[in-house]
Amino acid sequence: MAFSFGNPAMGSVAPEAGVNTQNGPDLEDIQTEALGFLALSGEAKVQLLPTPWPSDQLPPTNASLMSVASKRGLVAAAGPDAVIVASTKSVRDAFEGKETGDNNLKPFQPQLKLPMPMRISQVAFSADESFLVLSAETGGGLAVYDVQALIGGSKQSAFELSTKGQSLRALIPNPTPEKGELFAVVTSDGQLMMANLKERNFVQGPSGEVLKTGVSCISWSTKGKQLVAGLGDGSVHQMKPDGTATGEIPKPPNVNSGEYVSSITWLENNVFLVIHTPTEFDNNVLPTSSYHLATRQPPSSFIFQKVSDPASPYNGIIRQPPHQFLLRLRDFPPNLQDVLIVASTASIDIGLFTRAKAPLAKDKPADKITDVFTMTEMHCSRSFQHR
Repeated sequence: MAFSFGNPAMGSVAPEAGVNTQNGPDLEDIQTEALGFLALSGEAKVQLLPTPWPSDQLPPTNASLMSVASKRGLVAAAGPDAVIVASTKSVRDAFEGKETGDNNLKPFQPQLKLPMPMRISQVAFSADESFLVLSAETGGGLAVYDVQALIGGSKQSAFELSTKGQSLRALIPNPTPEKGELFAVVTSDGQLMMANLKERNFVQGPSGEVLKTGVSCISWSTKGKQLVAGLGDGSVHQMKPDGTATGEIPKPPNVNSGEYVSSITWLENNVFLVIHTPTEFDNNVLPTSSYHLATRQPPSSFIFQKVSDPASPYNGIIRQPPHQFLLRLRDFPPNLQDVLIVASTASIDIGLFTRAKAPLAKDKPADKITDVFTMTEMHCSRSFQHR
C-alpha cells in the first residue's frame, strides 16, 4: 500500500548553495535504575469513556483523542459517540474509588457529556485554555467550544470553521497562552492551514489560506513564534504562522527515498527530533521507522545522529500507517533536563529519550551519555512504582 501528501513544493525555500549534510555518531542506548514513574493506586484503571471504541472500528492512527487544560484542571476525551469533559481531580479521585469491576477497572462519571452524531478524531484545548476544538473523523472541520461556557454546562459550540470536507491529520495548538488563538491544521491531503480562533477564520498567507502543501506533521517552536512542517518527501520546512518561509532542513543522508516525516519535535532553536517512515508498505507487515536528532550549524550545515526506536513495531498489531506520538517533559532537578515520551500505534511499548546533567547509567562512558539525548530503558523494577 502507498499514500502521498500532495505537492510538497508549494512555498518551499530552495536549498542554499553549499548546504552540507553529514551523519554524526549514533546516540547511545542505556538502561537505568535512576528513573521511574509513580503509578496511581497500583494496578487500578479508570473507564474514562462511557462507551469504548469498537475493536473492529478503531480511530485512524493519527487520531488525538484526549487533551488536558492543566491550569483549569480539565480533561476532554472523545469516544465513538460522545466527548466527555471532566475535572482532572475527579479522574484522580476515581483511581481511589472503592468500587472495582473486572481487571481492576473503576467506573467514572464525567461532569459533562457532549453527544456526537459523528466520530471525532481530533481533540485539543488551546494553550490559554479558552477554547476546546474538535474535528470529525469524516469531513473534518473545526467545532470550537468556549471553555467557560462548557464549565457552565453548555453543550453548544461557539462557532465552526470548514476544512472543505477534508479530515485532519493533525490539529496542533500554539504552545503559548499569548498566541493561544492559533491552531495549526494539517488536512488528510497534506494542506497546512493556520486557524485564528479570535478572528474566526484561517490566516491568509502568500498563496491564500493554504500555507504549505505536502505536509505530513508539524511542531511549534517552544516560544510559538515559528513552526516546522515535516513533508512527504522526507525534508522539513520552517516557517512563521503567516506562511513566511524561514528555512529548510534536508532529509538525512541515510534515509531512503520514499520515506516521509511521520513525526517531528522542535527541541531547541537548531535541534530537532525527526522520525521517518516509508510511504510504501505491505498491509500485513509493519514498516520500520528511523529516528534522527538533527542539529543545524548555521548557516547551512546539518548533522544527523541516529537513535534507536524506543517503541519498535510489534507484529501482533497491524494498524497502518503507523503514527508516533511525542510528549516532552522538562527540567526535573537536580539532573534531569529532558524526557521525551514516545508512543507508536505500531507498538505495545511506551519508550523514552532522556537528557541529563549527570549519567543515568554506569556501564557507558559518562561523556557519551551526559548532556546528550539517549534512548533510555527503565529497569523493570523502576518502570512503575506503586503508592
